[in-house]
Amino acid sequence: MKGRRREKDDRAALTELYKLALDEYHFQVNLNWSRSQYYLTLNIGILGVGTGILQFAHGVFGFLVSGIFLAGTTCCLLSFAASLVQQRYYEQTRLHKANIESKLDLGELRIKTTPGMGSTVKRLGKVKTFLSVMLIVIGTIDTLGIVAGILIGTGTIR
Repeated sequence: MKGRRREKDDRAALTELYKLALDEYHFQVNLNWSRSQYYLTLNIGILGVGTGILQFAHGVFGFLVSGIFLAGTTCCLLSFAASLVQQRYYEQTRLHKANIESKLDLGELRIKTTPGMGSTVKRLGKVKTFLSVMLIVIGTIDTLGIVAGILIGTGTIR
């Protein structure tokens, strides 16, 4: 009788741990999406300011614009690095959830909303890939803005 009671207690503890793991999973998904929105808003904002000033820049102001685009490039690189870190947090949380599901022997009842979790739903691409491509494009435009600002600052172009 004690063996069954122990199994029941263990399953109850695992079930409670599973609820916590799901809460952590939801937290990571929401936090990562919020951060991604912030990264894109910040980087597009810097790009917009730089582009707006670039069209009116003459002479020495070209160097100022280069500084703005340099800040944009730096923010893109930092955003890219931070998105890689946040992806690892998410993956660890997802793995932890899957381990608990396995111990609970949920089988086909496990949560599998994405292909990485076992879903058969097809998708166009990963959010991480889309975010990376957008940051690379923004960073590339920022880098071109640095060059344009330098060329304006040196009087090479107007």
